[in-house]
Amino acid sequence: MMDSLFLKPFYNSRGDARLNFILAIIIVAVIIYIIKQVAPVWIDYYGLKDYVTEQAQYGSCRDVDSIKENIVKKIKEYPNTVVKEDQVKVSCDGGIMKVQASYRRRLELPGYSRNLAFDIDTGVRKF
Repeated sequence: MMDSLFLKPFYNSRGDARLNFILAIIIVAVIIYIIKQVAPVWIDYYGLKDYVTEQAQYGSCRDVDSIKENIVKKIKEYPNTVVKEDQVKVSCDGGIMKVQASYRRRLELPGYSRNLAFDIDTGVRKF
């Protein structure tokens, strides 16, 4: 009977498991929240990259200025995005339409914010 008294643990093992479970849930929730905030930024980047490629494929070398305006307008549609007119360059030389665009997007998380820089560079041969 005395041996069983000394073999009992000093803490409640059920409470320890409960604390580990709560910590795991908090960590998973934080990871999901971060993914929910970061994923749209990258999804928008790839959508914009497709849009720029489409503009280069189907645009005419005669309306380079309108293609540039369309791309700048499209970039400005996204939230927390900064782009200047000189950061978008559209040229058509030797039957190749080349589009270069750079912009910044602000990512804001509680206690952390960062400006992310994105570059799009595409060239399409025109026939």
